[in-house]
Amino acid sequence: MIDCRIENGDISVDSTGRFVRITEKEALFQRVMICISARLGEFVYDRGLGSRRDKIERNGINDSQRLELVLNEALARFENTYVTVLEFSEKIKVKICIDGECRTEEVYMLGNL
Repeated sequence: MIDCRIENGDISVDSTGRFVRITEKEALFQRVMICISARLGEFVYDRGLGSRRDKIERNGINDSQRLELVLNEALARFENTYVTVLEFSEKIKVKICIDGECRTEEVYMLGNL
């Protein structure tokens, strides 16, 4: 699998103006981040892409666990992939694990795609 790197919501280019390519695991982690950051139904080419995390409010009662369930629901199409919520306050910090390799990331809500 080959994909283009996305940085700050835009396709990354190198000094010659070519797209920066990423492969295998890096591309999978990027796709997972897009999936949990996008609102469900907002991506015009795939209405099933995204999560319902904007429906989870922080009220202190099992909010991290509810968010974790919603994010993992969005990742159901990815094999051997799950997310653990580490922090759910003004920012959301998660640990993403794919085939045993884990990374910690901060999640930002994407607008319309």
